[in-house]
Formats: sequence, structure tokens, C-alpha cells
Amino acid sequence: MSGQLFLWGARTFLVVVALLLLAALAWVFRAVTVTVAQEGLRARREGSWWAPFVPRPDGRYGPLADNRWWSVFRAPERRTTGALTWRWSAWTTTAVVLGLATVGAAVEVALLVVHGWS
Repeated sequence: MSGQLFLWGARTFLVVVALLLLAALAWVFRAVTVTVAQEGLRARREGSWWAPFVPRPDGRYGPLADNRWWSVFRAPERRTTGALTWRWSAWTTTAVVLGLATVGAAVEVALLVVHGWS
């Protein structure tokens, strides 16, 4: 009887840890990949690919340039095509790499649960 109880306790722990890992991965995916995609759609809708990097009418920057770590992406005004290409290529690369990494990690978590269940 205690062996069965231990087994179900271990399985419960495995599921809880897997859910916490998946929640963390979903947060990373949402924080970077979805935000970059939303800003790209907003830029396309506004007809200006500089929109995420220049100040808004209220003087604040969008999510791709709003904090001190990402302030390097800020542009007080629209500049050269090269500067715009650099900004979008950096964000697109980051979004694609983190997006693929989070999906791959989610698959590994699912495999961990499948193998740990048996």
C-alpha cells in the first residue's frame, strides 16, 4: 500500500513541476515572441515600421524600447533604413530563437511527464 502511495505522490509532484515549467515557458513566449509579433502588426497597421521605436504621442516608448535594457532600440526620430533594419533584425532573431527554444523545451517537459509516469 505504501508503494502505491509513494508512486502517486511522485506522479503528482511530477505533474506539478511540469505545470510550473510550462507556465514559465508560456510567460517567456508571451513576453518576447508574442510582443514582437504584436508590435510588428501594429507597425504594419500604422504604416510605419518605426512605430515601436519612436516615442508615442504621450512621450513614452513601446514595449520594444521601454526599459533601460532595451533603451538602445529607442529612436528620437525616424532615421536611416539601416538603423531600422538593425532594430527589426535584432528583435526578430530574438523572438524566433526564444520561440523555438520555448516550444522545444515544452516538448521536452511533455516527454519528461510521459517517461516519468511509467
